[in-house]
Amino acid sequence: MDPISLSTITSAVAVLATECLKEGGTEIGKDVWRKIKATIGWDNDPNPSDLAPQLASKMQNDPELASRIVDLLKKQDNRTSASYRLIEKVDAKNVIVVSEYTSGVINMS
Repeated sequence: MDPISLSTITSAVAVLATECLKEGGTEIGKDVWRKIKATIGWDNDPNPSDLAPQLASKMQNDPELASRIVDLLKKQDNRTSASYRLIEKVDAKNVIVVSEYTSGVINMS
């Protein structure tokens, strides 16, 4: 996954999770967070300081996971939420991954 999409999705999820973990999130946000955790396979909330690295690591080599998370974030009814505003322009379905780069030669997968 390209670094910009990866960091944008990670940031959006981190914003949503932080809001929910400090009990400041809306019920819609909390529901989306629960669905994201289930999609990732997390039973419990991660430590906030571990959230972004763990999430980025999981999505780095799994564009399908990233796409499902983007879909969940976009389904939020609260279009003014910070996490939605971060993700609204991301399209994780058409990601080109550079699998190898050697002296000007790019191999894409």
